[in-house]
Amino acid sequence: MTVDIPLLKTIEFFSDFPDDILDKLCSIAHMENYRAGQVLIEQGQKQDAIYMIADGELSVTSRLANGNELFMKQMKQGDDTIGMSSLFGNTIAKFSVTCAQNSTLLTISAQDTLEICTGDYKTGERLMQLVVERFHQKAQKRTAQFLGSLCNYPEIHSAMS
Repeated sequence: MTVDIPLLKTIEFFSDFPDDILDKLCSIAHMENYRAGQVLIEQGQKQDAIYMIADGELSVTSRLANGNELFMKQMKQGDDTIGMSSLFGNTIAKFSVTCAQNSTLLTISAQDTLEICTGDYKTGERLMQLVVERFHQKAQKRTAQFLGSLCNYPEIHSAMS
C-alpha cells in the first residue's frame, strides 16, 4: 500500500500537519505487516522508528525491577503514535511493544526523518515544532489523567478535604 497525504491525515498525530511536510514524510513512510507476538520495541533497547497502527492491536508492557512484567495498555488504530522520542537521538525504550494480533503499521525510520530535517532546515524546524507541540499536548493529557487518578486514593482525597 502506498503512503500518501490523505492516508497520513487519517492518523491523529499528523491530521493538521501542512501538506508540504506530509509530502516529505510520505517519501519515507512504509506500510508494514507484523505477526501476532512480534516485538516492535524492546525495553532497554534503542528506539529507531515511529509506528502508527493502521490495523490490528499492540500491547505495551514494562519489565519491573523485580523482573515481573507490568501490562500498561492495549493500543488500536487511532491511538497514540509510538516511538516519537526516537527522533531525539539515542533514546532507550522504557517499555516493550508487541503485536497482540497480526497488525499493519505505518512505519517511519527516525534516521530518515532526521535526514529530511538536516537536508532542509526550514522543513526540519517546522517538523520539530509540530513534534514538540504534540509532546506538550500528550504531557498535559497524561498529567491530567495522573492527577485525576490520585483522587481515587482515600489518603490523598482526605488530605485535600
